[in-house]
Amino acid sequence: MNALKVVGVAVVLAAAGCAVQPAGEQKVEGKAATPKAVQPAAEAAAKEAGLPAAVKELEPLAFMAGRWMFPTPNGRLINREHWMTPAGNSMVGAFQQMRKGGGVAFYEYTAIIAEPDVKDGPVVVTLYLRHMHPKLMIDEKRREADVFKLKSTGPNSATFVPEKEIPGGIESMTYRLDGPDKLVQELAFKPDSKEKNFSTAYVREK
Repeated sequence: MNALKVVGVAVVLAAAGCAVQPAGEQKVEGKAATPKAVQPAAEAAAKEAGLPAAVKELEPLAFMAGRWMFPTPNGRLINREHWMTPAGNSMVGAFQQMRKGGGVAFYEYTAIIAEPDVKDGPVVVTLYLRHMHPKLMIDEKRREADVFKLKSTGPNSATFVPEKEIPGGIESMTYRLDGPDKLVQELAFKPDSKEKNFSTAYVREK
């Protein structure tokens, strides 16, 4: 969840020999549905807790909710990405990259917020991502949060694009659900970037 995982995960995954797959843009507009196996439990828990219902603009992102994990093929790193269910006008995510010995490489914290860009303007969905060192220290070179705008949604998929240029040349970031227990994150880079498009297939933590 970023120069996102360009600084961390993108470089690490490439070194680990992960398969590189094209990160195609999702153009189909529509409402995404949470998998049937997950939806009843999530809705029941939210209702019991008294959480406010998500605004309609965030409903298509409900498929991302859950605890997800991706061990690198060499077994040296484990990437974990947890997303809360959307409630009200926001949705919160946390990323953790752990080393085999138990130490943390870095964290990333994400807030997706649905609100007008300007007063009385139309509601837009914005993703704010903060990259942090193990003790929650902010890199001086990355003091500003990375900002993405929701470009499109499809059945269990959502594509975000950078609000402005991000180091590494990220062109788009797509999340899509591949079955009830696999969340795929795809990063696409600009043609002149040194990075190559790649995808990470997270599995649901049991």
